[in-house]
Amino acid sequence: MPAAQVIRRAMAMGALAMTLLPAPQGQATSPSQLQDALGALQPLRQDVRAPRDRDAEAQRMLDLVRDNLARGDLPSAERQLQILSERHPDSDAAAEGRRLLGRLQDNDARARPPAQLAPPPPVIARPEPPRTAERPAAQSWSTEVRRARALAQDFKATTGDRIFFSDGSTDIGSRARAVLSSQVEWLKRFPQVPVTVIAHADDRGGKELNEDLSIRRGEAVRARLVAEGIDEKRIRVLPLGREQPVATCDAPGCSAQNRRVVTVIGDGEQASAQRRP
Repeated sequence: MPAAQVIRRAMAMGALAMTLLPAPQGQATSPSQLQDALGALQPLRQDVRAPRDRDAEAQRMLDLVRDNLARGDLPSAERQLQILSERHPDSDAAAEGRRLLGRLQDNDARARPPAQLAPPPPVIARPEPPRTAERPAAQSWSTEVRRARALAQDFKATTGDRIFFSDGSTDIGSRARAVLSSQVEWLKRFPQVPVTVIAHADDRGGKELNEDLSIRRGEAVRARLVAEGIDEKRIRVLPLGREQPVATCDAPGCSAQNRRVVTVIGDGEQASAQRRP
């Protein structure tokens, strides 16, 4: 019950009690005092109306809301609903009125055409290109990019993306074989994902020598992946020779970092964006 209503009831009951108390000796309750007490009780009589009467009043007000909506008079319906909500905020009728008005407003918003639309261009019938199962039409380009990046990050964090070679060698050592086996396990979990093997060499020797060395290193890695169960059609070798070193110094450790093969997720275009260290 609202605080104001509680105060009104208390004041009315107090006034009535003061009137009904025995008057001091020699004094009698005057008619005006009795009238004032009955007047104070008037709000109390209004507050204690039977719930059935309050429900009936709320229902009548809801009927007015419905009549205004049926005539298409939305402003009047909104005003009537405001009065209903103020007088009977917790009633079923108020809840029903708000629901009716909300549904009408939603329907009106959906039916309203977009503003300031340019006239449509003439329709030219053109054959629609076939849609492939691998790339649904509803899938946006940005979603594809985010998914490719997430897969590439998971692949690199889970398996390691590179192996290293000895000077002038294409032999895959035991440590490199363990990395490639881990890559194979990951690729088997995602059979639809293509993979690019990017092969590098150091700067010792001529350009042609290092290009040939990077080709043979990339092919050695692809052969290892195929031997462990990866379809060779999924694998592309991209030899870069000595063009993209990751370290430039005379120390032996620098050259060792450049003699590498990096496995990245994606086809040729995606790999070109990822191949720089």
